Amino acid sequence: FAEGAGAEAIVDVATLTGACVVALGEEYAGLWSNNQALADQLKASAGATGEKVWEMPLGEEAYGEMIKSKIADLKNIGGKGGGAITA
Repeated sequence: FAEGAGAEAIVDVATLTGACVVALGEEYAGLWSNNQALADQLKASAGATGEKVWEMPLGEEAYGEMIKSKIADLKNIGGKGGGAITA
């Protein structure tokens, strides 16, 4: 849908499980992106508005197998380790 509407980027702002709070505490939001230029823009915007974000790894090479699904593009739970990445 977004591609057909001409979107240049999709930004999903959501709360995750407690795994992100465990990783970063309650002051920082986790930022995951497969587009470094967009991530840099988001970090700059966050800094300009007083928001605190920390860029997190996507971890595809380490956690990709954990989120594979037989019935979906991916599953949003991978196990205890890396929970903020696999959520």
